[in-house]
Amino acid sequence: GMLYLAKQFAKAKDLEHGVIFVAFGAEEMGIVGSTHFAENLQEVELSGGKTISAKDVVAMVNFDMIGNLRNSAITLGGTGTAKEMDEIIANAEKLYGNALKVTRSVQGHGPSDHSAFYAKNIPVFYLTTGATEDYHTPDDDAHKLNYPGIDSVARFAALLMEQVQKYPAGLNFTDTGSPDAAPM
Repeated sequence: GMLYLAKQFAKAKDLEHGVIFVAFGAEEMGIVGSTHFAENLQEVELSGGKTISAKDVVAMVNFDMIGNLRNSAITLGGTGTAKEMDEIIANAEKLYGNALKVTRSVQGHGPSDHSAFYAKNIPVFYLTTGATEDYHTPDDDAHKLNYPGIDSVARFAALLMEQVQKYPAGLNFTDTGSPDAAPM
């Protein structure tokens, strides 16, 4: 999914907001990689002399277990983390032809890497197709993935990201409550 998005956005010209792709490690150990990244994103120099810091991060898109699409149903978490979310999601769904059944969760906290960004007051999109009976077992193997489903989720995420580009000033963060308020 992430490689699909990288390919799509590498072609994009004149983006309102840049896009950084990061694959985090140690999520299962307590979102160690994403927490380190979010907490240590000081000013970083990019190509062309541009710099980026945490204040420049408009939103975080998190894929977590997107390989098991069933009945065209996904869960989209973080839908309450910015005032603009309803419009962004509605536009993306319309552009995608409402082909996915999107269950929304307003929570910004959750059991995945997006929580580290939400903790820094950054709006998040958490996309998942859910766990399977093979989750965390030796039977969790690549031949069981739904590759066309991964493509569907990635294409929908691209539309979400394109919609975020329509907000030059960024998104207005909204606090959805403590991590104990409502689990995802």
